[in-house]
Amino acid sequence: MSVDPGFFAVRPDDVAALSTTPHFRSLRSTSQLARDQAFAYGQLAVDIAASLERHVEFPETDVPSYPVSVDDRDGDGPERAAQLVR
Repeated sequence: MSVDPGFFAVRPDDVAALSTTPHFRSLRSTSQLARDQAFAYGQLAVDIAASLERHVEFPETDVPSYPVSVDDRDGDGPERAAQLVR
């Protein structure tokens, strides 16, 4: 399989531009290789998602809205809204 060399080039929409340095729970127990691999997997996920968005026409999202008052602390609003959306 042939891969376009541009695939390996630094892109302006690089993961680094989307966020700060990735966070790892423990830098001491996570090797630099593992951190680099995780960052590369994240970049691939962004690339795949961007490619899909360019080439696939997805249906519009249709998620209903069930507003819950922030003052309703004792009610079951959030649970009820989650159940209705499911």
